[in-house]
Amino acid sequence: MRFSIILIGLMLTTSFCSFHVVNTSEAGLWYVDFEFWIDGNQTAFMTVTLVFSDTGYNLTGWETIGRDFSNFSGAAHFGGWEGNIVLYVICYESHSFSLGQLDEGVYIFTLFSVHDDFPYWYTEMETRIFEVGFPADINDDGKVDIKDVALVARAYGAEEPELNYNRIADVYYDGKIDIRDVSYTAIHFGET
Repeated sequence: MRFSIILIGLMLTTSFCSFHVVNTSEAGLWYVDFEFWIDGNQTAFMTVTLVFSDTGYNLTGWETIGRDFSNFSGAAHFGGWEGNIVLYVICYESHSFSLGQLDEGVYIFTLFSVHDDFPYWYTEMETRIFEVGFPADINDDGKVDIKDVALVARAYGAEEPELNYNRIADVYYDGKIDIRDVSYTAIHFGET
């Protein structure tokens, strides 16, 4: 019965809590899940779901930190330590961060936690790498072959705005062609 209620709660709302009796060593328990999706207007979103113990720190809000090339970041704000007790609440909180319209490439989303008592102290919780399109297919011919590897290798070491910088070879969209771009293309060699 409780499991059904949780499923209904997750579908109808972005916040749901249930009571559990657990070992006190589990206070402060948390889990993070990420879901990347694109809506009908081609706007990209990263939905973050936190599962955490309410007897630890309470979630007080969400913050979009920003974007640096292909790196996106957001934060979950926590406040107020409530102590360790045997009966406590497990909460499920979700938030969707709008990432805007993204070019084909590889992106990174990092979620930080911030305690309200220390608003400038950001601690990394989880990081996820996600893809838009098929970025390893540099020449867009439907397969990753030696031509794609050669295009990335030819631009290796170049940075914006240098003449040999090739935007389509910058699969991490970070303004430079480096070993991450080369290795990403090589790892996908032979894929169609």
